[in-house]
Amino acid sequence: MSMTCRTCLAGLALVLFVGSGRSADPARPVVPGFERFFNGDKVDHGQGGRLLLTELNCISCHGASDATLARKQAPILDQVGNRVRVGHLRKFLRDPQAVKPGTTMPHLLAGDPDAESKAEALLHFLASTGSVRKDRPDGKLIAAGRDLYSKVGCVVCHGTRDAAGDQDKVWPTSVPLGDLKSKYSVASLAAFLENPHATRPSGRMPRILSGKES
Repeated sequence: MSMTCRTCLAGLALVLFVGSGRSADPARPVVPGFERFFNGDKVDHGQGGRLLLTELNCISCHGASDATLARKQAPILDQVGNRVRVGHLRKFLRDPQAVKPGTTMPHLLAGDPDAESKAEALLHFLASTGSVRKDRPDGKLIAAGRDLYSKVGCVVCHGTRDAAGDQDKVWPTSVPLGDLKSKYSVASLAAFLENPHATRPSGRMPRILSGKES
C-alpha cells in the first residue's frame, strides 16, 4: 500500500478515534437491512424473519434445515489482545449493549449469578493474546480524516459527525460505531479500516481502498 493511502487511512482512523464518546443508537441489536426493508406494517415479515435469523446468527445455536439460511461467521478473536483495549473488553463482556448500543453480540452472561467472575475469566483469556500498542493521535491528520469520512461514503452507513468528531445524526439504518476511542488504538483502528474482513469475515463493511490504491 502506498504511503499516501496509509496516511489517508490514519487520518480516517483519527477522526473516528477522537470523537467517538457519544452514541444516539438504541440499546437493542440493529440490523440495517431489516430496519430499511422490513420494519413496518406492509412488509413481508417472513422474509424479515429470515434476515434476522442469519444476521443475528440464531442458527449457530439452534440450527436450521433450510440450506438457504447461511450461518454468519463471528469476528475472529485471534490476537484480539493486540487490537482491543483491556478496559473495553471487560465492559463489553459484562454488558455488550451498554458499551455498544446496537451491537448484535448477545448478552451471554445476562442473569448469571457468576457473570462478573466469568466475564473476568474470559477477559484474561482474550487479553493474553497480546497487548495494544500505545500511540497518540496526530492532529494534522484529523482534518484529512474528517474530509475522507464523507468522501469515501462512511457517512452513508454510520451517520454524520460534528466538527469535534462526535456523533451528529443517525438514522434507523445507521450502523452503530460505539466508543471507538476506548476500544482501539489509532494503529489497530487503521488496520481494521485497511482490511475489515481480516477480522470480520462476514461483515458488510467494504474495504475503503481499491486495489489500485492499495
